[in-house]
Amino acid sequence: MNNRQRGVVLTDHGRQKLETAIVAAQNEEKDGKRFTQAELSELAKLSIKTIKKIRARAQPTDEGSVRTFFAAFSLELETADYGLPNCLEIEALQTIAHHHASAFKAAIQLSTTPVQSPLWTVPCDRNPFFAGRDHLIKTLRQHFGDWSSSASQPVLQALSGLGGIGKTQIAVEYVYRYRADYSAIFWVQAATETTRLSSLQIISQALQLPSSQNQSPETTIAAFCTWLTQNSNWLLVFDDADHPEQLRSLLPQWGQGHILITARIPRFDSLGLARPVCLDPLSQEESVTFLMQRTGRLPDNAEELSAAQGIATEVGGLPLALEQAAAYKIGRASCRERV
Repeated sequence: MNNRQRGVVLTDHGRQKLETAIVAAQNEEKDGKRFTQAELSELAKLSIKTIKKIRARAQPTDEGSVRTFFAAFSLELETADYGLPNCLEIEALQTIAHHHASAFKAAIQLSTTPVQSPLWTVPCDRNPFFAGRDHLIKTLRQHFGDWSSSASQPVLQALSGLGGIGKTQIAVEYVYRYRADYSAIFWVQAATETTRLSSLQIISQALQLPSSQNQSPETTIAAFCTWLTQNSNWLLVFDDADHPEQLRSLLPQWGQGHILITARIPRFDSLGLARPVCLDPLSQEESVTFLMQRTGRLPDNAEELSAAQGIATEVGGLPLALEQAAAYKIGRASCRERV
């Protein structure tokens, strides 16, 4: 049965991409006022019920409708934007809970713990299946360093790597793991000027800055940078910033804060950063561990372990490809049936 027949649900990436585009359209067409359900229905030529299902991700929706809704906001539905229905995800969670009760309980507790930061604009949920990269995340925190009264400029770091290597997921895990260290955490979808400005509007609302509806983008940016300069212990994430030179006006020259950038490009000379963190694929061991845990397979089953090793080798340690392979296997009897 294909996706169009059985239905799909949006991933965190897909939901963020869609909601950012909706906010941008509201800014352009309605001066920031929200679309009504009827207006969205008319715009996308879909029923209100279907639109609610797509946005809520509570039930699977046929792929064609999801693609139509994306197209209404000039978006292309990509593989990373959708996945298997939630009912299959729940089955997978139950299987993992049966075999790994304590680890499952800890993962769910972490993913549902209320955010402690009073200022928080992160649009992504924590991934309870995040695996590997622990050393890298700890190294990021160490390089950012402790808060010091002598620090007068923000500390900048960047994650660089191929698409699907896990840059965004690492950034998401970092903000959840260390959220207690920050008084404010801001997330900017930095792919285009439109998404950047939409993210800034959300941040401005969270900070209760003067309304940006009747102000120029430059004024909104200046107000935000002033806030960053006058406050401390904040984290600012720029996700998918493949043109880092376009971020220069958004970076404060002074202030006590941390800035984390994710991008596919390897050079950040335009921002004065000589050595970004270049991501490698997951190791064979990390890949196999992820596949076994994600699909609820028992690690002492030699046949299943061998099959997982074969899959890990085929996908080359790319986290996105591993996630897609694992999702395909959920609900099937064995990993031996290759993707």
